[in-house]
Amino acid sequence: MFSSKFTNLSKITSPIILLYAKILQSFLSCTPFAAIRIAILKRFACLSDAFYTQCLTWDRKIWLPNVTQLRQLKAFHLLTILLLVDNHILSYILGNEVLGYHKDSQLTFAATVLLVISVFITNCALIVSQIYAFQGKTVCFIYRNVEILKKRCQTESEKPIQHINPIGIFLNICVTSVPLFPVVCVIAPILEVITGNPAFDPSYFLTRNLTFIPLIGVIVVRMMINFFGALHLSTVLFGMVIILVNIVISVTGCLGWLSIDHNVLECLTVIKNYAGLRKGLAVYRQLEIFIREANHTLYYLLPIVGLTFFVSAVLLSYLVIKLHTTVPLLITILSGAVVIFIGAVLHLTLPLVSAILARSENLLRLWTLGATSRSGFWTKQVRSCSRLRLYVGPFFHIENNTRTVLIGSIFYYTASLLIST
Repeated sequence: MFSSKFTNLSKITSPIILLYAKILQSFLSCTPFAAIRIAILKRFACLSDAFYTQCLTWDRKIWLPNVTQLRQLKAFHLLTILLLVDNHILSYILGNEVLGYHKDSQLTFAATVLLVISVFITNCALIVSQIYAFQGKTVCFIYRNVEILKKRCQTESEKPIQHINPIGIFLNICVTSVPLFPVVCVIAPILEVITGNPAFDPSYFLTRNLTFIPLIGVIVVRMMINFFGALHLSTVLFGMVIILVNIVISVTGCLGWLSIDHNVLECLTVIKNYAGLRKGLAVYRQLEIFIREANHTLYYLLPIVGLTFFVSAVLLSYLVIKLHTTVPLLITILSGAVVIFIGAVLHLTLPLVSAILARSENLLRLWTLGATSRSGFWTKQVRSCSRLRLYVGPFFHIENNTRTVLIGSIFYYTASLLIST
């Protein structure tokens, strides 16, 4: 009997072990980073399509995206409507708590922090869903052309990497979090019933007025809301992160190929070859178009994501440091894990984006030095090129000191909140 149970258990766990073994092998083995990125993209595409049809359909041969037909996106739009309704109800509860005369006794500080973070994250997911639904062709245009341009520039080195790549680890964590995040959210209603603390589950405030439904029915409804909402949220957010990181790495590689980093003298002499300069300018013009389209597509997303990271890091740090004795231990551990994750995201992704601006500035500087000795036509062509900047809405563009300023602001306002209370 025990042998048969052990055999059945091994049949269930062996595919899971094999999946995680492949994930570990993707960033521990000495393989080119291009192969790692494609492997991560394949795993995410297969995993997300297994849940429901996505707005972007990936060609299984060349692994480039296409826009999915509207009639195949019923599940996607239903889940987006679910997030929209949840977000409006939670926003109403928070607004009523701030502006109303009578305060909600069940809305403790820990529950309020959780509601605020849930609203911000849901807003990010809704904006990403709108980008997929209404600007999916733009996303496909940018990704497809950047990948084609990268292959034409031959930016990827044939030498294997000999160390663990942190970007590969980060992307693998994103893929792994897609199925794990809904499972964690499903446990929240059970913990709320066991402990009697609404801070465990924001969906409690969505269903607490359904008194005509038995308790077990309310728990099942909340578990379904948490599972499907978290599944859609993690799929769209982590999918957009994987796509954007791949685009940024490809653009950086193209700029590295244009600047010929291994020999600076060749950067000055390439101007003497009109064919080489013409090809370089053509590639740079295409990169300008891609960055301009990316700024237009991410105009509303990046400011809200930045604000979400900032508010979440400050509030959760305050909760971990100041309120760890009054909130449940599980909430404290999860809050600390989220703060560490936010710090890792800022530490890894912002230098990638700022490298685009730095490399474009160096390239234009070298081209300007080489073009001054040539004809006026080529000088005007080089001077007409603009620096490649990724803007955070109408506020600022990402540069080398953005990471330092943002992390420093998080520390400053966390310390101010701790001192003032």
